[in-house]
Amino acid sequence: MIRSVEEREKAVEIWLDMHEKREGIVALSPNKYFAHNEAQYDDQYYGGQKWDFSHGKGLLNLLKNRNIDGSFPIWEIGCGTGSLSLGILYNHDHPNFIISDMSTEFLKIVRNKIRAIEMIPQKYVLANYNSDNYYNKPPEESFSVITLMNALHHTVNPEGFIEDMARLLVPGGAIVFDEPCREGNALLGLLCNVYYENHKKIFNINTSKSVNSFKAHQLSKIMIYYGRRDVDKSEAEDKHFFALEQIMTCCKKCGLDLEFIPNKYFCHFEDIDNSDGKNSFKSLRDFTRFYLEVCMGYDNKFIEGFCKFSEPYFYYYDELTSGTFSPTFHGIFILKKK
Repeated sequence: MIRSVEEREKAVEIWLDMHEKREGIVALSPNKYFAHNEAQYDDQYYGGQKWDFSHGKGLLNLLKNRNIDGSFPIWEIGCGTGSLSLGILYNHDHPNFIISDMSTEFLKIVRNKIRAIEMIPQKYVLANYNSDNYYNKPPEESFSVITLMNALHHTVNPEGFIEDMARLLVPGGAIVFDEPCREGNALLGLLCNVYYENHKKIFNINTSKSVNSFKAHQLSKIMIYYGRRDVDKSEAEDKHFFALEQIMTCCKKCGLDLEFIPNKYFCHFEDIDNSDGKNSFKSLRDFTRFYLEVCMGYDNKFIEGFCKFSEPYFYYYDELTSGTFSPTFHGIFILKKK
């Protein structure tokens, strides 16, 4: 199936027109609210109304450097509050761009941001889309790029998602996403468990009444939950950590070529244009501080105490990985269709 750009655009347009619009948002799926208040989530992770175009710029440069067809249509799945979306719109000359998320509230936040920065109107569509629950299948071989930023771990069946998306790509197109990875996060979970067990055994405290012990035990259990694939996670917001071999196996099945860029080089799309790599996690120590503060929202007192306790383990791992690879906490996956 070989289509011109115009034919691809038309196929996507017909598919979009099959669905009703609600407040200017195409309903490809039923609306599903995020587990947390969407506006508060935006404030916590992205500073509310602060504009950052670096993620989208980095993604577009990555596509260019890898000779991936960056024409249109492009589809972003799981846009959240627009950290990637805005950069694509701002830095791309002519995107025919679908910006989608399960939550209508997220899409409204993105729309308000686009309007507030007085961006030159370009051809984009806002759409509700849930890969686990949608109305009509998208047209095959119609998209040049399908991209996600920290969104794949929200899907119930990530392997099935990749298989479905592979059918939608034109030859030479790619699924590009960044995601947390199992091994580095498992190390953090292990440290939390050691900290917790140490409090029980050495200090002989009632761990049920210790806030610090509870926090460490909570996180160690969370890491186990994310890492396991044998439990029902359909009702959870966050569901998975990914092992590289898991994605490799899926790519082989779908006829996709895989390139993986670990956090030693780039952690997120924004790092690609950051020559000193200051945002990349190069040590277990750096990642631990980031995860405890930003992802878990733990207070500074706990973080300092936990990191002081863990310092010998940090030092040991720095020695173990010196001159090789740091643990893989996060990475960018490029799945290119042959």
